[in-house]
Amino acid sequence: KTYQVNFLGNVENFLFVFLFKDDYPLASLPLLGYRSSLPTETDGVNKDFVFKLQFKNHVYFFRAESQYAFDR
Repeated sequence: KTYQVNFLGNVENFLFVFLFKDDYPLASLPLLGYRSSLPTETDGVNKDFVFKLQFKNHVYFFRAESQYAFDR
């Protein structure tokens, strides 16, 4: 699996993806209908502070940089 370093913002049920220090988002993801959960063992993601967003067959994994950021 490949990983990218991005920064995320959540505003009014949209997740905005920023590259490092960009003023404008690279992408936006409407969260309506997405299910959030922790990765399962079958996902093969063995990192701390990871959460999973899933809608139909689209699955995204995000990793926070700290427990505090993850809890938010």
